[in-house]
Order: sequence, then structure tokens, then C-alpha cells
Amino acid sequence: MVRTMSVILGLVFLALGILGITGIIPMFTREPVYINIGEIVLGALGLLVGIYAGQSGQNRRQRKEIDKQRKINEQQRKENDQQKQESYDQQVKENDQQKKESDEQHRQEISEQRKANEQQRKEYNDLQRKENDRLKKDNM
Repeated sequence: MVRTMSVILGLVFLALGILGITGIIPMFTREPVYINIGEIVLGALGLLVGIYAGQSGQNRRQRKEIDKQRKINEQQRKENDQQKQESYDQQVKENDQQKKESDEQHRQEISEQRKANEQQRKEYNDLQRKENDRLKKDNM
């Protein structure tokens, strides 16, 4: 409202000043020139105030919107960071579980190989003893 009134009064003063200087309407020619120049200056100031008042109101609204958007962005950033952390923690847990399973599988394979090696050693030792016993009997 103030902005609109400022713009209207600025236009009125500009018009009065221009009419007085140009002498188009004889009513305004009786006044001294400096009054008409003052009216033009007041009109220009009124227009400037009206224009900048409107822009500052728009700037305030834009700042409010930017602040709201900034808050929303900050909240989303926090949620994203939290989701990343949860995802990372879950990935670490899965990797640990896979490592444990893999380690357990390797242990079982190693244990089976040891048993197989032990069994082969026993068979080899038994065969060696039998061969040695047979050779001893043959030599006697």
C-alpha cells in the first residue's frame, strides 16, 4: 500500500513539475521555476522509493523462501548422511559375516585336508611296514 501510494504521489509531483516548467497549462506558470524543479525532484524520489520498496519486499520474500529451502536442504543432507552411515554399517556387517563364513569354510577345508593327509600317511606307513616285514621275511 505504501509502495503504491509513493508511486502515485511521485507521478503526480512529476506531472505538476513538468507542466509548470513547460507552461502547457497557464495555471502553473505563475509559480517560480525552482518550485517546479522541486516538484520534479520530489516526484522522482517518490518513484524511486516506490520501486525500491517493492523490490525490498520481494527480496524479503525471496530471502524467506531461500531460508526455508536452506533448512529443507540441511535436513535432507542430514537424512542422507544418516542413510549413508546406516548403509555403510550394514555393508560392514555383511562383509564381516561373509568373512566369517569364508574363514570357517577355509578352516573346514584345511581340517579335511589334514585328515586326508593323515589318512594317507597312515596308509603309507602301513604299506612301508608291510613291505619291510615282507622283505625281512624274504631275507630270513
